[in-house]
Amino acid sequence: MQENGADLHVVAAYQDSALDERHMALFQRMLGEARTFALGSLKIGISSLEVEKGLTMLPTVVHQFKEIQGLDAAFGIFPMGPEKMAVIARSSARELDLGAMMRRLGGGGHPGAGSAILKGSLESVHQQVLDCIQSTKVEETSVRHLMSPVPEKLLAGNTVRQAADSLQKTGKTALPVVDDEDRFLGTISEKTIASIRQDRQWEQPVTAMLNREVPSVSPEDSLRHALLLMSRSETGLLPVILKGKLAGEITRASIILNMYSF
Repeated sequence: MQENGADLHVVAAYQDSALDERHMALFQRMLGEARTFALGSLKIGISSLEVEKGLTMLPTVVHQFKEIQGLDAAFGIFPMGPEKMAVIARSSARELDLGAMMRRLGGGGHPGAGSAILKGSLESVHQQVLDCIQSTKVEETSVRHLMSPVPEKLLAGNTVRQAADSLQKTGKTALPVVDDEDRFLGTISEKTIASIRQDRQWEQPVTAMLNREVPSVSPEDSLRHALLLMSRSETGLLPVILKGKLAGEITRASIILNMYSF
């Protein structure tokens, strides 16, 4: 299962869940046999499996499959009788409306969950669902829609002492530094300030202690790309750069709140 992207610690936690042995066996088969692919920047999983009769917690199995694999949406297809298949879908991505997708297949639901009953073989229904997913247009929100003005920034000529004062005043863990034309140069952080050991360092320009390896985004980048880069940021925010100049900032909290609504 680890080879398929599952976190064994999380899998172990599910061993103690409400699923009985038959549902756990199905869950583990799904982890091993599912197909995952990208839809825009979303990670989608789809699994078609024969199941024992009497399994009543299939939506829970699909939900756990989504969680374990770190998917934005998961689709499970299970036989309910001869040439009769149940399609169960779960999503945590705001960009994807599962209810609308399931209605296209004759079912229904809401943006985060949906289902449908389709006629046909397991293979033919799998293809119908796959075609439905791949024909869905994902409307991704860009950084531009959530970026905000930078409340405080430093100029290249400011001293380290001035930077320390500004950090204390704003309560920020880091501040961006720009030149006279507002070109982004890097950041200076509380961590850097805390490393000062000599008095003369306080009067140096901030550029002498600048962190220049700072991940940044453009206004047209997707929120998911921004969130990925955020994992390399110690400050929980990213500078937004347009044509080399500092155009704003975006925070981890604003991205997550916008992307996930279920």
